[in-house]
Amino acid sequence: MKTIFKYDLMEKQFKLTLPIGSEILSAINQYERIKVYALINELIVEKEEFIFHVFGTGNPAISNYKNEKLKFLNTVILEGGMLVFHVFYFKVE
Repeated sequence: MKTIFKYDLMEKQFKLTLPIGSEILSAINQYERIKVYALINELIVEKEEFIFHVFGTGNPAISNYKNEKLKFLNTVILEGGMLVFHVFYFKVE
């Protein structure tokens, strides 16, 4: 059975371990915290890792990371537009 779960992105670089085949859906602001949603098959026991990077507008970003596999997920606005973050991720191979 597939279920949508949500996770807090607590740091600027964050690792999630999810069942193989999980699909990363979105990143949003909920109560001034960045949340990531993923579609997960709870019956799958084997796991895979996803690494998330959060970059603030105007701060050094992707050029500092050598990983061409980074995928853009979403832009998240916090504190009424005072803080704007861009969420990227990749699956660890």
